[in-house]
Amino acid sequence: MVTGPGQRCYNYTMNRLTAVLGSVVVLAGTYIVRDFLHLMATKEAAFEKAREISNGKGIINLGCGPHRTFMSQVIAESPEVLANIDVAMDGMPRFLQLDMEREPLPFGDKQFGYAFASHVLEHLSKCKSATEYCR
Repeated sequence: MVTGPGQRCYNYTMNRLTAVLGSVVVLAGTYIVRDFLHLMATKEAAFEKAREISNGKGIINLGCGPHRTFMSQVIAESPEVLANIDVAMDGMPRFLQLDMEREPLPFGDKQFGYAFASHVLEHLSKCKSATEYCR
């Protein structure tokens, strides 16, 4: 095994690189966890506001999706949610598979007190305003 100045330089560089990359991984992990917790808290607060605004008339949950967080599942199963809509198949309660960009919502105007759509509009390709989907 070589133990000259080249090897010491290599060892020093690798140790520093490992320390820096380790810090980056920890820092990135911290931000990921923080962002996830922020998302959960924000979604919960938004749903609490939806409950308040709906005034007992019911909520339609647009874009509930199969790849959801724990909070999304809690929202989908809430008794105030009268319909869960998504393009992807799902087994949640009161679920309707529907592509909002190709098919009209099968509900009358003002049938719900609130339309809840968390992290949905950025996935739609057609340029409609949020108010068109949530009439």
